[in-house]
Amino acid sequence: MINVIKTYIMLLMVVGLLPGCTAIQAMKMVNSGEAIPNQYSESVVPITHKVHPILINARLNNSDKEYIFIFDTGALTMINSQVAKELNLPKGVEVEAEGTGGNSKKVEIVLLDNVIVGDMEVRDCAVGITDFSEYFTPKIAGILGSNFFHHFKVTIDYPNKNITFSQEKKPTVLKSQDIKIPFETDMKNGFAPTVDCQVDGEIQAQAIIDTGYLGIASLPLSIMIKTQSFKEGNVLAAQGSMMGGMFGAGGKTYGG
Repeated sequence: MINVIKTYIMLLMVVGLLPGCTAIQAMKMVNSGEAIPNQYSESVVPITHKVHPILINARLNNSDKEYIFIFDTGALTMINSQVAKELNLPKGVEVEAEGTGGNSKKVEIVLLDNVIVGDMEVRDCAVGITDFSEYFTPKIAGILGSNFFHHFKVTIDYPNKNITFSQEKKPTVLKSQDIKIPFETDMKNGFAPTVDCQVDGEIQAQAIIDTGYLGIASLPLSIMIKTQSFKEGNVLAAQGSMMGGMFGAGGKTYGG
């Protein structure tokens, strides 16, 4: 259904090379958004998944049509340019966005009047618009990212194939077998949840919890070369690229 390509765009990549005024405008747009209180304390929304990715439905600008999105906590919300035409969206702020593969492409950032998932609504939600038809099947409208999710308490239930969005801020009640892992969110990372972690028993790092990633874990080369496996020659350089981005494949990669 989807090419084996990682397809998120982090906010830092989007605005890093922009002129000052354009960067400020883009940052303000991505930092916008407001969850609208209603009579529902929570909303349980069905999802579709076969390991990866998670697919979820959303309505845009009060549309009757429900669009299919990839649920991606490591992403800024994105929609295909064809969907933008259907919604008759105005021209947005044009930025040079860099994908995870290192290549770049023009992306427009606009504000949607609202994004509605189940019974939950976020108004003035920022989205990036670009053509990614070569990477997704036509039924995929885009990526629903953490600039939407961070307004809610989000619980993913893989066995029962649903996601609960809650407006309540009560702490989660843990069961005896549960593990609580603190995380932070930052606008510079598109509000993606970031956790402290340990690699290879001794390397301290920060990692993004990324439901849109198609593998188990991905390490930057700066960390990979510090691992014992790399030092012992047990990590092999790939012939070609093992991963890429929305705008094309990346450079040299390793697997082990």
